[in-house]
Amino acid sequence: RIKPISQEYAKTALVQLASANFCYGKRPANEVVVQSMKPSAAYHYCLESFCEVRSTAQAEIPFTGMSVDTSANGQPPTPWEVQVFAKEKFKDEKKVCEVPHTASVQNCRKCKGNGTETCTACQGKGQNPCSQCQGPQCPACQGHGAKVCQTCAGKGVKTCDTCKGHKMVKSYIQLTVEWFNHVSHFVHQTQSSLPEQLVQSAPGQIVFKEENPWVYPIQQCPEPTINKASLDLLTKHKDQFKNERLLLQRQTVKIVPITEVQCQWEGKEFTEYVYGTDNQAYCPDYPQKWCCGHCNIL
Repeated sequence: RIKPISQEYAKTALVQLASANFCYGKRPANEVVVQSMKPSAAYHYCLESFCEVRSTAQAEIPFTGMSVDTSANGQPPTPWEVQVFAKEKFKDEKKVCEVPHTASVQNCRKCKGNGTETCTACQGKGQNPCSQCQGPQCPACQGHGAKVCQTCAGKGVKTCDTCKGHKMVKSYIQLTVEWFNHVSHFVHQTQSSLPEQLVQSAPGQIVFKEENPWVYPIQQCPEPTINKASLDLLTKHKDQFKNERLLLQRQTVKIVPITEVQCQWEGKEFTEYVYGTDNQAYCPDYPQKWCCGHCNIL
């Protein structure tokens, strides 16, 4: 049951709205005349599907003498056999780890075990043409027509980017685990026309909440559009995220109270919406405001 608010609550909400927006004049809020009030409610249905995706790729790092878990220690597990867990459910997250028993040590293929590679900035010449050359008297290159390569300090070679000069690399299979929380919303308003994003973010009364490895469509909600939205969004998630492993689902139904307030100030009529259990105000046609870019109407 939606408890109606008083005119004083409606006026207070409008004053708070005007005070929070730099571009709103304060007089309309302080002098407003409430003509009528119409209470209603909005239903907010939210579906969350918490899914996991795993992928593998060959990786290598410089070998600096660290321990190496080779296949001699056992059969490598499959990607889904590796024990990796999310820190928090219904939160996006990413973890990267080494698949056990897949590591080996070998000479760096890029530098052939030398620890250095040809400098690409000068193609191994140790110098580059002077880009500002002014002839024999050029102060930049002293008339040589070329300058020492700053990347390799004139050596023509640089430290190998792959092995970082260690000549050997540790190669292994890298497992990437990603968790995604896919969220879908549906809003049904019985009478008002409040922007949906305001209904979604507003505090209200939670009348239904379910969390399970998978949930079934709601069938007993007195508002039939919620039952249909539950079925439609569950079907959508099943099809859209079929290539991801479903871990958990959660569905919630929230009722947000809304009061449509018809107001008047100096002969100008406008509508105020007071919504949420904390009585926030939304007034798209507030009679005294200036657009200076410093406030956000929503």
